[in-house]
Amino acid sequence: MSKTIKEPEEKKIPSLNRIISEINKKAGEQVIGKLGDFPSMNIKRLPTGIKSLDEALGGGFPMKRVVELYGLPSGGKSLISLLVIKSAQAQNLDCIYVDVEDSFDPVWAEKLGVDTKKLVVAQSSVGEDIMDMLCKILEAEPAVIVIDSVAAMIPRVEQEESVEKVTMALKARLMSRGLAKLTSLNKNTMIIFINQLRATLAMWGPQTTTTGGRSLGHYASIRMEVKKGDQLHEEDKKTKPVIGQMVSFNVTKNKTAPPYQPGSFKFYYEDCRIEE
Repeated sequence: MSKTIKEPEEKKIPSLNRIISEINKKAGEQVIGKLGDFPSMNIKRLPTGIKSLDEALGGGFPMKRVVELYGLPSGGKSLISLLVIKSAQAQNLDCIYVDVEDSFDPVWAEKLGVDTKKLVVAQSSVGEDIMDMLCKILEAEPAVIVIDSVAAMIPRVEQEESVEKVTMALKARLMSRGLAKLTSLNKNTMIIFINQLRATLAMWGPQTTTTGGRSLGHYASIRMEVKKGDQLHEEDKKTKPVIGQMVSFNVTKNKTAPPYQPGSFKFYYEDCRIEE
């Protein structure tokens, strides 16, 4: 007698919607779904009030993103950061300034239009403490956090050891771990890192690099180089006293609009006036 061969039963494939529902139920929150299920992914922007800068950024700095402003001294990095805070405060949003360099000047900030009575200021230099503090602050979902600067942050080991002891890549590892945690906890906050440039001493390739390793460049949605341009003199005569400077910028990375958008504006020292 011939045996009847049973055909293999067709495996039933579960629907994608069912799988999505099960994943979200297990996670306890919406972690996967159609794009329309995530309205927070729509990019909200905070304009600075400087037309050329806002246009170069795609309409202003994006919220809920990491931003890196880097360059040589007196270029305008802190100036732009304070203008972002001014713009946020005009919308009654909370802002925090982490003064790592111990160089924050409330008088100058007020001249720029920052309400220093409402601005939260923190002073700390130990990198691990700063990262832990930022993670805790993010629970309140402030609009803007400025860290000034990455170069001034010091890992606890370097603070406790003698300066004669050679250490390698401690800050880079600190930034890599810290940024991963900040990104996972961030819900609605723009985090601005001010950074400095260092010479590479290389015979070829880039002659400068930013401090803190490469992780910040990867996590940042916006990277913008800020440079000090030509000096401004009274009546445009170089024999007259210097009354201001050109602030030049170049958006070297932008994940929210076309990158490599350069521009500049005039900044006058005495009255903190800005002209296009």
